[in-house]
Parts: sequence; structure tokens; C-alpha cells
Amino acid sequence: MKAEILRIDNLRVNFGKEKVYDTTINLFKGEILALVGLNDSGRSAVVKVLAGIYPADRGMLYIENKEIPLDSISSLNKREIFCIFEKTQLIPNLTISENMFVIKRNSLRKIKINEKALNLQTVEMLKRIGCSLNPETLAENLTKAEEHLVLIAKALSINAKIIVIDGIIGSYTKQEVDTLKKVLLNLSEKGISIIFACSQFENMMEICHRMMLFREGTIVKTLYQGEYSKKKISAYLVGYAFFDTFQKTKINSCEEILTVRSLFTDDGLEDINFHLNKGEVLGFLDLEGTNGNELIEALFSTQRRFFGSIKFKGKEINFNNYREALKCGIGLIPENGLIGSVFYNMSISENIIFMKFKKISKFSIINSKLAKFVLKEFGNLLNMKISSSKVKMKDLSKYDLQRIIMYRWLLMKPEILIMIKPSRDTDVVTRKEIYSVIDNMRKKGVGIIIVSTDASEILSMSDRILVLSSGSVIHEFTNGASAHEELRKLIE
Repeated sequence: MKAEILRIDNLRVNFGKEKVYDTTINLFKGEILALVGLNDSGRSAVVKVLAGIYPADRGMLYIENKEIPLDSISSLNKREIFCIFEKTQLIPNLTISENMFVIKRNSLRKIKINEKALNLQTVEMLKRIGCSLNPETLAENLTKAEEHLVLIAKALSINAKIIVIDGIIGSYTKQEVDTLKKVLLNLSEKGISIIFACSQFENMMEICHRMMLFREGTIVKTLYQGEYSKKKISAYLVGYAFFDTFQKTKINSCEEILTVRSLFTDDGLEDINFHLNKGEVLGFLDLEGTNGNELIEALFSTQRRFFGSIKFKGKEINFNNYREALKCGIGLIPENGLIGSVFYNMSISENIIFMKFKKISKFSIINSKLAKFVLKEFGNLLNMKISSSKVKMKDLSKYDLQRIIMYRWLLMKPEILIMIKPSRDTDVVTRKEIYSVIDNMRKKGVGIIIVSTDASEILSMSDRILVLSSGSVIHEFTNGASAHEELRKLIE
């Protein structure tokens, strides 16, 4: 039996929405342990305590049977624990090598650094995880997945015995997920222990030795390899039998509202052709994770097109910016939709209706009865407890904020809405609620384009699917009973 390398006894955390109640967690040498839970279930709080971000109200931490105080992030290196989060932890204007050894350089400021030696050491560290990145690449030019690989290599450079990872794969392509799995399995075989906290557990089921399932601040079940199933895990996370499959409304519309023909761009798109019908959900599966953004930029003319035709309701369009597209009834929810879209100094109702502010206000004052109506109606639709005007934007989770942005667009009644990875980083419950919002929109005749690297997201909601790779549409098919098998063969 493998030796226990970490144990947290009777952990209690009460920090905002994040709560953990008298929970005990252990980890063995070379084990990959998944902490799985819905948003605000407590699994992220455990990671933040290990990183020294959240204070623990009580609890004892032991590493290799030695007691470690749960009080300061400054002792991380002494604990031999390295934590990796979704948000950028590298310094953008430094190279990979400079980021790799920034800890060591801080203590050697007066000594001239041998850049060549650092680069050679960085190459060796990257090779240990099977990564061939150029050590002189600036961090700002890395993808999220590459950033995280660099951080894993950095963990090895400080001899970390435990690597803790919190929800990093939401924006990954299938290929990037597969690469991460190989890296983690390789580290596990070398005796390094991994804690992987996530809400989207499907991708990690095949490599995790154990899963601890969180609900409302406690571990409700521990499962071992061979016991995993999506249905079983979802039921424990939610607390009742939960079916995450979504039965979308069937819409039979042949009214074409968007037509794209022979679209070429200077960023690599080649001969893109497609159409969108009223009330249809058209899914673009972006295999490389870059073509989708290029396509959206081309549609909104934020990059120069070589040539091509884009028609909206039969008329040629050529927008100069997003504002012009919005005036025509075409909306966009980008991947980082919360940035610049949420106003924390405004109320929830004002955030929902601000895009129609001029039409529903007089002398810049919103009718209070209208604000109450919005709170009531949209509170019911959002399945959110926001009936009180005292609830502040800052008190809502990012998932509630995401749904508010979606319903803002529902109120705007666009004719076309483009969404990039709408269910990114969401748990099974929030994901189903987002799909319900999308279905409500399509029932109202909104044509929807979803761009994602996640095949399950595309399959869940799309009527038709186009697969993007190397700048071209390499396959198109109607979503149906055989779509899963067709897509699996295509991407493997």
C-alpha cells in the first residue's frame, strides 16, 4: 500500500460563499485525487486553503506525518506543495525561462544571471513533462494550456511532491486535455501526487485513482476507479437523480437569416461557407481552439477580410465594429463575457436592462416599478433568489453573473446571437440552466451560433455541426443519433 503523503483533519472554512464543514481529506504518494463538486460546494475552498489564500477556521494539515500550520502562503515551498489555478500565474513580459526561475532570481538580484544556462535548465524541466516549448517564448504568447504546462514544470523545478490543480481545463481543446492527462499520469508514475479540483469531471474520470464528491461543504461520497459513472457522480453532486441530458425544442425553420460564402481572411481562414436559419442552433466545433475566434472577428469586421460575402436577411453587410452589428440585431457573448459587461456599482435589474436604458428611462431615471418587474420575472427565469433589491452584484457568483448576461440578451431580442464557449467552467446544473436559456431564445426565433472546443457542448444544443480545423470547415453534419459516433471518429 502506498504511503500517505498528505492529510487534512477536520477542516472547517467559512469564507463568503465558500464553506467546508469538519472535512477530512487524505492523499497517497503518486495518487491522482479528484475533488469534484458543483460551484460553491467547498472543493475550491480546500485548494485555496492549501494555497494560503483562504484562512481555515480549524483543522490540522500533515505532510508525510509532519504537522504544517495552515496560515501562510509564504510557507508553500517548505510544504513542497505547488498550486495551479485557471488565472494567469506567469509574468506576461518575461520568457518561460525567466518565469521558471523567478523564485531563484529574486534572491540573486545582485548576481549576473547566465541566460544560456537558465534556458538549458528550462529545456530539461520541460522535457521531464514531454513539453518542447521554446524557453525564450514570452509568457504572453502562450495558450492557457501551455501556461499550465510551464507551471507544472516549474513545480518540478522546486521539487514539489504535491501539485494541486484547480479547474483549469474549461478552455482546453480535446488535444490539450489529452496532453494534460498524459503529463499527470507520467508524474503519478514518478511518485508525484496530484489533487485535481473541478466541476467538469468527465474528462478526468479515466485517470483519477479516487474521487471525493463535495456537496454543501462536505464530502458526500468517495469513489474509486471502476466505480465512476456520469449518472452516479451527478446524483451525488446534486443530491438527487439528475439527468444532465437536455431535450431541446425541435424547430423546423427554413428561413435563412445569415449567409456566408467564400470567406477568406488574412489570419488563415480559407473558403468558409455556411448559413444560419431562424430559430436554429448552429455549432462550430473548433478543434485547434483558434479558428473560431478568427471567424467571429471576421463576421464583425474587426480584422480585414481578403474577400467573401456575408449577408444578413438577404442584404450584404460589412460591420466596422460590434456596435454596428448590435444595431442590426446581432449580438455576441464572448468567451470572457464578464469582462467589461458587468457593472458592480449598478443593481441587478439595472445590469439586466441597461442596454435598453434610453428606451425605458426618463431623465436617466429608471422606473422603480419596472425594476421590480425585471427582478421578479428574471429572478424566476434565472432560477435565482434575487427578488430583493438589497442583493448586490458583488455578492453573486460568476455563474449567476454569466446567466444575467445571457438574459440581458434575451431581453434585447436579437435576431442572431453568437456565443463562444457558453458553458465553460460550469457544473452539470449550471450547464443545464444555460442550455435552457439557449432553448428559450431559439423558441423565440433567435438564430444562435455556438463556437466551442468542447464536443459535448456542441452536441448538446446544436441542430447542425460544422467542424473547423486548419482554417477550414472539414466536415458538416446534422446532429442526431449518429452524430456522437461521427464526431468521435473525426476527432480521434
